[in-house]
Amino acid sequence: MKIQKEKNGITLIALVVTIVVLLILAGISINMTLGNNGIITKAKEARNAMTNATTSDNEFLNSLDNFIDQSFRYGVRIEGDKLMFYGRDGEVYNLQSDYSTDKLEVKDGYVYFKEPTQDDSGNTIEILDGGANWSVLTNNSEPNAKFYQIYIGYRPIVSGGSYVFIYYGYDKDGNYIGMETEAPE
Repeated sequence: MKIQKEKNGITLIALVVTIVVLLILAGISINMTLGNNGIITKAKEARNAMTNATTSDNEFLNSLDNFIDQSFRYGVRIEGDKLMFYGRDGEVYNLQSDYSTDKLEVKDGYVYFKEPTQDDSGNTIEILDGGANWSVLTNNSEPNAKFYQIYIGYRPIVSGGSYVFIYYGYDKDGNYIGMETEAPE
């Protein structure tokens, strides 16, 4: 009887099958990395989307910053217990009112009551009228126009021995629209 010696090793067929499987796996990996829907392509698309989103966000924040800057720089606003008017000419006025500012709100440059209220005569009012040193006048030449004038700060000056009151006019956006004088009776 002949005793066969055990042979250890791999056959040529097993080696070829292993190489073929490795080549298939390498092809799939390369395709998943570099192909049209691969990882690198997806990463580039994500980078471009992120760049576009960042640009869009920056543009929105800049426009919001400009809006806030314009909203708070000019026109009427409530600051604590004071009703303030910021003119485009750089002047700031404390608009005196007989009403508490916690009852007031500013919308579109107008000063509204949060809830309609009654004046001393019993009339219901929704928009705040002028106070001790300012007044609100509608534009009579265009009654349907969304326009009003704030006349602020009268100061008497001597002109030929009599007093003259000077009113500085602004529209609701804080644009200076001129000055009027009035001699008291």
